[in-house]
Amino acid sequence: MDDAKTKIIQLEATVHALEELLSVSENSFLEESKKLEVANEELKKENTYKLYFEASTDALLILQDGYFVDCNESAVKMLRAKNKSQVLQTHPWELSPEYQPDGRPSLEKANEMINTALKKGSHCFEWCHKRLDGTVFPVDVSLTVIIFEGKKILNCAWRDITERKLAEDELKKHREHLEELVEQKTREISIELEVHKRLENDIRQILDASGDAIKVIDRNYNIIYVNKTFHELKNINDEIIGKKCHKVDPETECFTDNCPLKKILDGSKSYGTEKILKNAKGEDVPFYLNISPYTDTNGEVIGVIKTFRNITEEKKARKAAEENALQQGRIEMANNMLHDIGNALTGISAQVLKPQVEKNWKEVSSLKQLREMLASSEKELNGAFGREKAQALNNFIAALTNSLEKRNCSYLDFFAKISAAVGHVTSVLDLQRHYMRERHSPLAKEINISTIINDSLVMLSESIKKREIEVELNNEARGLTISGDQTRLIRVFLNIIKNIYEAFDQLEPGPGKKLDIDIRTDEKHNQVVISFKDNAIGFDSETAKKLFERGFTTKYNGSGIGLHECKSVIESHGGTFSIESSGVNSGALTTIKLPILSNASDKKE
Repeated sequence: MDDAKTKIIQLEATVHALEELLSVSENSFLEESKKLEVANEELKKENTYKLYFEASTDALLILQDGYFVDCNESAVKMLRAKNKSQVLQTHPWELSPEYQPDGRPSLEKANEMINTALKKGSHCFEWCHKRLDGTVFPVDVSLTVIIFEGKKILNCAWRDITERKLAEDELKKHREHLEELVEQKTREISIELEVHKRLENDIRQILDASGDAIKVIDRNYNIIYVNKTFHELKNINDEIIGKKCHKVDPETECFTDNCPLKKILDGSKSYGTEKILKNAKGEDVPFYLNISPYTDTNGEVIGVIKTFRNITEEKKARKAAEENALQQGRIEMANNMLHDIGNALTGISAQVLKPQVEKNWKEVSSLKQLREMLASSEKELNGAFGREKAQALNNFIAALTNSLEKRNCSYLDFFAKISAAVGHVTSVLDLQRHYMRERHSPLAKEINISTIINDSLVMLSESIKKREIEVELNNEARGLTISGDQTRLIRVFLNIIKNIYEAFDQLEPGPGKKLDIDIRTDEKHNQVVISFKDNAIGFDSETAKKLFERGFTTKYNGSGIGLHECKSVIESHGGTFSIESSGVNSGALTTIKLPILSNASDKKE
């Protein structure tokens, strides 16, 4: 009987356990059914969005972590790509020209636009993109933040505004043409008023005292007046009044339809042009040549007045003013950017430091204490839940503890890397600020050449590291100093190193990229010799002939002014600049020689 009762009790317990299990399973089934219904609804919404996404005539792209991860066919067609794979996993600046119309680098400005959209939720702006065939076209861009699986992504819409821009340019041309017509008419009226205000005697006195060279010719090509300045300009000592102009002062326009007198007699009004003339010393001098009709008291054209105005100083002043304004603008923009970046890095550094100080999470310690408590109460747990459930609970707590510990270590490692990166950027900013402060330094400033090379490598270290280029610096002249403008010189070395690592980009990816930098002293010629030897793409003999020509470049988006300006800077410091290569795929050797200070030998280590 006792065995029978025991079996009945065990059977009842088993039935009860099965009922509980069925109840739990039924509840789980209902919950899963609800989740499935929700998932179906989300799938319908996703399919609806996908249909709109693919059917849109506007180019639509999805931007995640700075790269395009999806796009519709309109985007593929707009970029003239063969398929989506040519568009995806690219950064917006990679599908853009190197610089935007406002002069800012596309990479820098693209990141700013993305950050603005992420901060505000949406952002609209105009942009210039580049198709895969190289053509550049303007678009209206709309960036909208979308939360997907707990992460922020950007829905990017492009609309081609080429036609609108063409219309705006045409309107601008018409407006400028109208302004030119107004200006020309105003000048004609002014000349006519001057002619009628002066008496012949007064005109002669004023013209003779004028600094401009003046020549007046009648309708029969006879010279009827020249002032003193014209005699000096043409180096003419003989009397030329009454002689034919083409015999005294022959020009290429003589006996052609472009002859100023012929054009004036045929009805042309005053006009002007710049012209290069030789002065009395045989030097080429820029002049502004103004051609005006010469009339009698009745307003009838009886000849032509030619006025030559020396614009040498005017052109120099205009060029200097333009260069100064451009340089000042760049300096101010750079200063503001460095200041803003520094402030941002300070905030980032503070936020990154906080989790590093805290180190171990409190949750991990709590879970460990829970594990110890469960281990000490093993018998009670086995009695309350059964051995298998108690063991499952222990295993779950152990797995959760290990998972949190791993995440804790991963986060600490992540923030340590961020902290190191922030430190590197901060050091680069400090160097940039240093050179910005020295922008007004005199040319005769004493400069340590080793410091400039090292600073250049620090500023470009991330780009070099990214390309896995091994740099070896052999410095035999650590204390060597030269005389010069350190801001202009560091721009030269930055450009040289940048050209070298970009030359590696033309090779197939792989190890073995090397850049050897050698700094040594040439005591015989009292020079410091800096050489950069690489095993990058190199160049052929035809390219070598054009490297230093203004406008020549081997880069797809190059401006063609880098090496030309670098050579000019080095030569302005009394040095030489050369680049050699044995041919394509054989690397290159860049050599710079600069004169050292007379007392530099005393400073060498």
